[in-house]
Amino acid sequence: MVGICFGGHAALITSTFTEVTSTFDLYCAGAVNSRPGGGSPSLELLPLISGKLTFIFVTADPLIQFSDRQVIEQVLQKENPKRKTIQLYRN
Repeated sequence: MVGICFGGHAALITSTFTEVTSTFDLYCAGAVNSRPGGGSPSLELLPLISGKLTFIFVTADPLIQFSDRQVIEQVLQKENPKRKTIQLYRN
């Protein structure tokens, strides 16, 4: 599964299905405080993802605030790396 920007939200949602074994989430702006269609923020889905997850964002991206990047990093570090692989790339 690959999701870019708005599709990053869709990728996180879809990744909660056990059939999805690997996800690349790029520039998921707003994941900290929103979810398309309403509900809790997309970032809160991380504990439900059993497959490999690669989360990519560039620190120069104006759509992802510094404070959001900090929250994303904290949530990713909190997740159990033995259960899933989470990578955070910065530019």
